[in-house]
Amino acid sequence: ILISATTNTETGFATLWRAGRRDRKWLVAAHSWFDAQEPTFSAPLARAMRRADGFVGLADGHWDVGPQFRNLTAPVFTAPNGIDRVAARGDVPPRPPLGRPRRLVMLARAVEFKNPHVLAAALAGVPDGDWELAIYGDGPDRERLEAMTPDSVRDRVHWHGWAPGPEAALAEADLLCVPSRDEAFPLVILEAMVRRLPVVASAVGAIPEILAHGEAGRLVEDVSVAGWRAAMTDLLAHPQDWRALGDRGFERVRANYSVEAMADAYEAAFDGVLA
Repeated sequence: ILISATTNTETGFATLWRAGRRDRKWLVAAHSWFDAQEPTFSAPLARAMRRADGFVGLADGHWDVGPQFRNLTAPVFTAPNGIDRVAARGDVPPRPPLGRPRRLVMLARAVEFKNPHVLAAALAGVPDGDWELAIYGDGPDRERLEAMTPDSVRDRVHWHGWAPGPEAALAEADLLCVPSRDEAFPLVILEAMVRRLPVVASAVGAIPEILAHGEAGRLVEDVSVAGWRAAMTDLLAHPQDWRALGDRGFERVRANYSVEAMADAYEAAFDGVLA
């Protein structure tokens, strides 16, 4: 069994490799999210991938997104990503009481589609001013995005740049914010959930499934300044609900998103394609 991603090189290699022997099987695993309206891949690449023996997605319905992979004849499997710290954190204590100001954190590469400027603009219009936002991550758009921080909140939005890992960014956080307009399966959400840290995130890619469609975290359907402002206004008005949100996230990540669960899902895909 060969697993490929969705590039021209990998698809071409997998096509030739499988043709070498009749007992070889090819699984295509997608680790990016497809465009819901327009073709994501060239027509020849999409046709080549459709010849695979099976498909692995990050969430249920992953291969149904967009116009190019509907009505697949080969089996489709779901294998969400997992993190290796779930088992070791089985006895994570409840989060400490919220501090003042509320400590909001964003951890992402500094590129425009991650929307740190949208989050900052949204918070500028929130009536409750008892918060601080720490933005961790570096990238090609950082200087430009940082300059877009509204003057009214510039003293409360702190751009920290590169972080050595999630622990450094999340240790003192009260709430993780993921305002991206485009995501597939952001592992930072799992890193927060395994720490019982509540999450608010845009409802894109696999995020709705990760957060149990709003049961294990707050989803923002309208990925805009207005949509995020409404969500943050509500969350900051009800901080007493944050601990329960973090606890539900912890239970979900422990049950579904360990490395062991990911390995089991791939094993099921192997069994399915061989059958």
